[in-house]
Amino acid sequence: MMERLNSLRPESWSSMVGSLGSAVGKVAGTPDIYTPKDARHALSKIKDPRYTLGSEKVDPQDETDHARIWSLDPEVLDEVKSIVKNASHVHALPFVLGTYNMGSRTMRMNDLSLTDPYMAFLMASSGLEGFAMPFLRGFYYFGRRSIWRHESIHARHHHQMAHFLEKRDIKKRSIEGNQTSKMDDAMYTIHEAGIEEALTRWQALKEARGAKEKATAAAAVLFYMEYAPFTGARNFFIDTKEKTLDLINEGKIRVPLKVAIGAGAFIVPIWLDAQTHYAANVGELISNVTPLSNGQVETAVTRGTIYTGIAVVSSLFSTKEKGALPKEDEDGNRIPTREYKFPYVYSPVTSTIRTLGLMSYLSRVWDAIPNYRYIESPRQVEALKKEISERLAPKTSDREHDFTMQVVNDALKPAQTRRRSAFPQDVYVKGGFIPALYLNLRDLYPRTS
Repeated sequence: MMERLNSLRPESWSSMVGSLGSAVGKVAGTPDIYTPKDARHALSKIKDPRYTLGSEKVDPQDETDHARIWSLDPEVLDEVKSIVKNASHVHALPFVLGTYNMGSRTMRMNDLSLTDPYMAFLMASSGLEGFAMPFLRGFYYFGRRSIWRHESIHARHHHQMAHFLEKRDIKKRSIEGNQTSKMDDAMYTIHEAGIEEALTRWQALKEARGAKEKATAAAAVLFYMEYAPFTGARNFFIDTKEKTLDLINEGKIRVPLKVAIGAGAFIVPIWLDAQTHYAANVGELISNVTPLSNGQVETAVTRGTIYTGIAVVSSLFSTKEKGALPKEDEDGNRIPTREYKFPYVYSPVTSTIRTLGLMSYLSRVWDAIPNYRYIESPRQVEALKKEISERLAPKTSDREHDFTMQVVNDALKPAQTRRRSAFPQDVYVKGGFIPALYLNLRDLYPRTS
C-alpha cells in the first residue's frame, strides 16, 4: 500500500514527512542533551569524580571528556549525538511520544503530530471532550527533554551492545546462514532481553536535569510499573506463540493470523463488555466488600484489559532471533522465556516484585561502577575489580555482590584479554557493564522460580 502511495506522488511519502520534520525541527529545535550544559549537570551529580571518572580534571566544555561523563566510547557517543541531531520531529499519532527505530537507527519524536489538525477541529467544535487528546500534546511539551533523553538512551544501549559484542567477537548467523552484523545481534539481544524499558526509564530518571524532566521521567517509571504485572503474561504469550503460530511456515497464513489475534486482543474484550458489562459488574462486586468505589475498580479492570492486549501485541513482535541470548539448549530444544527474558516468569506478582527489585538493585550498585579508567596494564584491571568489589560489599547482599562482580568481569573481559601491546587503553567500565547486564541478568534470580 505504501509503495502504491509513493508511486502516485512525485515525492515519496517518507521524503515529504522528512521535509516536514526538518521544517518543524527548525522551529522546535533539539533539546540540549549531550551538550556542554548537560555534561556540566551530569558532572555535578558525581559525588566522587576521581573514582567515577578516573580523574578530578574533567572539563564539561571539552567534547572528548563527554565520553567519560556518559561512559560511552567516543565513537558510540558521536553516533548517538548524530542520531539526536538528525531525529525526525513528526509522528502520526499524539499518544506515540517518541520512538527509536532499531533497523534504521533513527529517532522519531512528536513535536508535530499529523493528527494535530483534527485535534484542533475537535477542540473548536466538540466542547470539553475535544481537549482529551491535546492533553497528551501538553504532556509531551512539558517533558520534552526527558522524552528525547529516554529515546536516546535506547539508542545508547543498542550501540553500546553492538560495540561490546564487537569487542567480544561474538559471531551469529542469520536464518539464511549468512553472518549478521554486530548491530543486528545487538538489536535482537536488546529487543528480546526484556529489561530495556525498565532500565532505560530508570536511567532517564537517574540522568534527569531539572524539576520538569525529573517529574516526566518519574511518571514514565510509574507508567511502566503499572504495566509490570503484565510482562509475565507477555512472556507466556511469547512461549505460546513460538509453540504454535511460529511453527506455521506459510507466511500468507501466519501473518494474517497474527494480525487477527493482535486486533482481537482489543476488539473481543470491548465486544464482551458491551454484551455482558463485566467491568461494571466486577466493579460493583468488589466495591461492596472493599473501600474502593465502583468506578475505581471498573477503571482498573478496563486498564488491565488494555494492558493484556498490549502484552499480546508485544508478544507478536518477539522474534525467533535472540542475538547473543541463548536460543536453544544442548539438545536443540527452544529455550522458554523464563530462561532468557526478564522477568523470567509468568506470574504477575513475581513480575512486579522483580521489576521493583531491579530498580532498587540498580540504585544500590550504579555509583559503585566507575564510568572510565585509563588502564596501562592487565594488572590494573585486577586492581580495579578489587576496588569495585570493596565498594559493593556494604551495599549488596552476598548473592547480589557475586552477581554484580560476574557482570563486571564480563564487562572488563575485552580489556583484560587483550595483548600487553594493546595497553594503555581507555576503558568505559559502565559502558560495558550495561550490555553485560542485559546478557547476565538471569543469573541474579533462582532457576527454580
